[in-house]
Amino acid sequence: MNIRGVIFDKDGTLFDFQSTWGIWTAQILVRIAGSDGALLGQLARALGYDTEARRVQPGSVIVAGTPMEIAAVIHGYMPAMSQTQIFDWLNKEAETAPQVLVTDLHRLTGELRCIDLGLCVMTNDAEIPARAHLASVQALDLFDFVIGSDSGFAQNHRPRRCWLWPIKWISQLRLASWWVTVPMIYVPAVRLECAQWPC
Repeated sequence: MNIRGVIFDKDGTLFDFQSTWGIWTAQILVRIAGSDGALLGQLARALGYDTEARRVQPGSVIVAGTPMEIAAVIHGYMPAMSQTQIFDWLNKEAETAPQVLVTDLHRLTGELRCIDLGLCVMTNDAEIPARAHLASVQALDLFDFVIGSDSGFAQNHRPRRCWLWPIKWISQLRLASWWVTVPMIYVPAVRLECAQWPC
């Protein structure tokens, strides 16, 4: 197999998920509910968040959903704002979410560049916050392309449509054959083959 590019998920792959979104969710809950403990508890349960452990729970919309899907849940508790307004507010708040890398990205991407691989980040997060997160650790310029759930491509974790994500990026690499290794993401469609990145 002639692998020419690597697509990385962002949260839980490049950044520690709980150190980012566990803290961010706690802050969002307080900003919405204020001193209303009952509202905070209801919204935490709806979002799948453990307020005592300060951790996002498995299966939470914060794990697998897009910002618009998270906004849809919150909208039920903030009817005075539209879902789009909540979406915009969440993205603005997300831009400054704390980021904790799980590896040395400069070293990792440098080694991958040495073997002439193209590099892309693809995430359920929105594109502007995703770029802000990479920039906050001086890593934005390490990647050729950053694709968010609002970038005009299909959101990730949706295998039937996910072949749309990297088509523009792949065409920029001018690949004769489209073989891309995708860490931790299943891509079964349209001449893209999934290969697990060695740990």
